[in-house]
Amino acid sequence: MTSSSSTGSTGRTDRDGTPSRPAYADRVYRSVPAFVCGVALLLLAAVMLVDALFNSELHLWLTVLAGVVTAAPLIVAFTMRPVVRAGGEGLLVRNPFRTIELPWRAVSDFAAGYSSEVRTVDGKKYQLWSIPVSMRARRRASSRQRKAAMSDLSGRTPVDRPSRDPLAGQPGHDPNRSWADNALDELRSLRERALGGEAEPSADGKRVRWSWPIYVPFAVGAVALVVLNIV
Repeated sequence: MTSSSSTGSTGRTDRDGTPSRPAYADRVYRSVPAFVCGVALLLLAAVMLVDALFNSELHLWLTVLAGVVTAAPLIVAFTMRPVVRAGGEGLLVRNPFRTIELPWRAVSDFAAGYSSEVRTVDGKKYQLWSIPVSMRARRRASSRQRKAAMSDLSGRTPVDRPSRDPLAGQPGHDPNRSWADNALDELRSLRERALGGEAEPSADGKRVRWSWPIYVPFAVGAVALVVLNIV
């Protein structure tokens, strides 16, 4: 299940009281199962490393160490790192290998096909890794829509079941749609509320940064792994 949480805006200010960085804290979208899986994999890697330290020769331990240094950044990148933060000033998208900061004026729309994505006014598209599209969830949503339509025709009241959707019960949430579709609708609403329909579209302020803390240790570990297997 992917979670969404709401917090207060936490933008920092300079000494003169002006915002120094945009605030992205009103809504946070993160995959809790992926995060937990990442923590478990890192713990498993640590156990393997300690076991190799006490039960293997130095060369084998160094090989295991290089393997862990290579794999750990990828584990973090794909399980713990992805998040989407939306606030009054814009959107922060943290994907496995890039971080994208988008003021609302730079966002043209959101879309969900086989993956969720944000589209910008300059024609770019960026995937939202922390808001995955589930075909199973969409089939469930379609099934609920059909049942609701049949209940309306027959005059019977449908039986409500507890929802596992973290957005359930929130304003604007449609229980007959998938979580990803509801999340994107919520992001559209945040954008419209922030802009008020008056701001001119502009890509100014858009920032795309590569995640060097992921690339560098992965590269170091991969080179060490190759060298140790050659020696």
